Parts: sequence; structure tokens; C-alpha cells
Amino acid sequence: MLHLENVEQLSGSKADQFEILRSREQTLEKQIKRAIRSKEKNLEEIRKSDRGLTKTCIVAVVGYTNAGKTTFIQSLTKAEDVKGEDRLFATLDTSLHPTFLPSRNRIFLADTIGFISNLPIQLFASFSATLSHVVNADIIIHVIDVSHLDCVQQRIEVLETLKNLKIDPTTHRIIEVGNKVDRIENLEQVHHTFQFSKKVEFPPPNLMLISCQTGLGFMDLIQSLDKHVMDITQSRMRRIKLRLNSPGIEYLYANKLVGKKPVASECDNFLVFDVVMNDNQFEKFQAFLGKELKLKKSTD
Repeated sequence: MLHLENVEQLSGSKADQFEILRSREQTLEKQIKRAIRSKEKNLEEIRKSDRGLTKTCIVAVVGYTNAGKTTFIQSLTKAEDVKGEDRLFATLDTSLHPTFLPSRNRIFLADTIGFISNLPIQLFASFSATLSHVVNADIIIHVIDVSHLDCVQQRIEVLETLKNLKIDPTTHRIIEVGNKVDRIENLEQVHHTFQFSKKVEFPPPNLMLISCQTGLGFMDLIQSLDKHVMDITQSRMRRIKLRLNSPGIEYLYANKLVGKKPVASECDNFLVFDVVMNDNQFEKFQAFLGKELKLKKSTD
């Protein structure tokens, strides 16, 4: 594939160069359309797989090219199959990566194409089409390379692109993350840098500072993300006390609702679970226990 940074290296007449670029653009558009159809089908399957138990949140990870989005997703999901490349449009489609938060809420992280400045107008429609997961995302994580000299302008470029996609950066649920702080000596200077943004419509960010290399700040970020997801799914922590032979114990584990090890009651006849459920999940759990109790009574 021909990348934008290779355009100037083309040899031949201007007519030949134009024809090559036009051919490459058509190829790019075809690849994007195939990717979109595939990802839309994938997203539909994800929504259906929930079976009405709870809402699976889609968390779109956006950022200027080379901000560290792919490494960020690797750090959150511990997935080795998530790979990034140091070039424009290395990621043409949106890849989805599942992971569980401490609350045991499952989310899908969507790795998106890197944003760039001065995107050619003829490519914007195709570029925008790859960001369907961003438009439909429940949460957007904006990864910013705060070690870059132009980080303020890069942030503005991304926010303006989101605005062009009809996403209001001031009202949408967006978490802005300052990545690569391991390259900066004075962290206080990071927040100071963003105070001088010339775009009044984009106020200074409430940055969560992290380093994908050292892991700095990740626990705070995960906790913040978990709170957002719990709000969206309308789930909350519930304390459930079950007998040692209760079928409910197997149910909780089978549905991946157990986030931490249960504790025994004082009498040692019960296990106490702290689990996160929404009302729908809890009603289904109660219904399951009711059926099991009825079956047990009928066989006694």
C-alpha cells in the first residue's frame, strides 16, 4: 500500500503520478468498505451475544497518529496480538479487543486509525467511515502524546475531527489521557502547557497522566473507566450471601460475575460475594435461584 509520506518519492510525469495516486485511493476505499462491513457485523454480533443481561460498552480509543493508542490497548488487555506500526494509515479498520474491568463488566476497546492534520478532503469521507465505532461508542478515550512538542495542536486536531463527526467534545463522555510521561522530567509542566490552548471552544483537558512503558497511572485510569462503565450499565455493587451448596455459586462463576474471592461467614456455613450487577442481571439471578429451589423441593 502507498502511504502519504511516500507520495513525493513517486517517479514519472505528473499525469502518471496522479493516475497512481487515483488507483491507490480506489484500492484504499475498497479496503475500507470491506473493513466497515466486517466490523459492523462484528459489533452487531457483540450486542446480540449479551442476551439482554447487560450492556456491553464500546470504548473507542482515539488519538493523533503515533500517540500510543495500540500500546495503550495492549497494556489494558494484555493482548499480544494487538500490533501497531509507525506510519500513517497503518490501521485502516477498527479492531475490537475485549477485556474485563475490576467490576467484572466486560468492555470492548476499539483501536482506530490515527488522526492527522490537513487530511486531504477527498479522503475525509473514507477516513470518517472507518470511525463508525467512535460515533457509536459509549466512551471515548483520547490518548495524547504529551512528550510531543506539538501536543496541544495535535489535541485540537483530534477534537476538531470528532466535532466534524458530530461528536461534541464538551458534552460527550471523553476521557483524555496524557501518555508517555516517562519522557518528561516535570509532570506539572504538562498541565501548564495545555493552559494556553488558543481554541476557546476546547478548554484545557483534565488529563489523566500515564505511561504505557512503566505502567504509571494505569490503576487510577482503570478505576475511573470502571466508574463510567458502571454508570452507563446502571450496575452497582451487591453483597450476596449463599450457602456452600448453593447452585448460585456456580451461576456467578459461569457468568463471570465474580471479581474477587468470596469470604466465609462467621458460622462458616455461607460464602459472601461482592459482585457488580445491574437490575436486569440481579432479577435473572433471583429467577435462577427460585427455579433451582423449586426443583430441589420437588425431588425431596
